[in-house]
Amino acid sequence: MGSKNNNDEHQLCQLLVDLDACLNLADNLQLPLVAISICEAADKVRAEIRRVNRGKEHSGASRNVN
Repeated sequence: MGSKNNNDEHQLCQLLVDLDACLNLADNLQLPLVAISICEAADKVRAEIRRVNRGKEHSGASRNVN
């Protein structure tokens, strides 16, 4: 299960990198509404990364107890 979380986190981090590139492009093309949408999407991805990390912490904590 841990490797799935690591893979999920890696994919989400890669998505953030891709979103950042899109944000730079939207900024260069002066597309503010597109930029806002990209920022909102990036916020959701960051929240998902935090959720995945919390899951890793909980699974690690339960393994240490047993």
